[in-house]
Amino acid sequence: MIADTPDPWYVLAWWDWIGVASAALGLIGLALALVQVYKARRAAQAALQAVRQTQGRIRASQIMVLAPQLRFIFRDIELSIGEENPSLTQRTIDRWRSQAAHISGLLMAEDNTGNTTTQKINAGIAQAVVANQALMKNSALDHRNLTKARTAMSEACDALEVWVGQNITKDAGQPTSKSSPASWLARRLRNETR
Repeated sequence: MIADTPDPWYVLAWWDWIGVASAALGLIGLALALVQVYKARRAAQAALQAVRQTQGRIRASQIMVLAPQLRFIFRDIELSIGEENPSLTQRTIDRWRSQAAHISGLLMAEDNTGNTTTQKINAGIAQAVVANQALMKNSALDHRNLTKARTAMSEACDALEVWVGQNITKDAGQPTSKSSPASWLARRLRNETR
């Protein structure tokens, strides 16, 4: 009796070769899927970074608009103190405190490391609360508390103006002195179409 010897691996029927080819195509498809997953992940990370940058720019723009308003309210406080008007002084200090708290929140969202500007604004807010409480208790102006509050609020306004000056000059995607506006616009359009 002659034993059947198995055929070598390369002697396969046509349907076996179809199975081998489909396995190879399956591996190629898996590799392409993994490449697409990698590209999608990179695109998602880029989109997240763009969203964070946009949020930061919006917060910075809000702060730059609110900072002069805070200084104007501070001037109103000075005028109301000069007029010896306790109720107007109290309302104006409360407006300043509310505006400063909003700015402080924006600054903390922008940079949550507790920078000196935020600390000075929070110190001004604390002194404004103390001055307002003193004004609620007395019908006359308490110049000792008001002096502390005015000093803290003035330092907060000054620190905020420095912050605005530093951040208004940051490159926010605007043309620099090294490039012409036309080349900046061309680069910007190319980046947006990608």
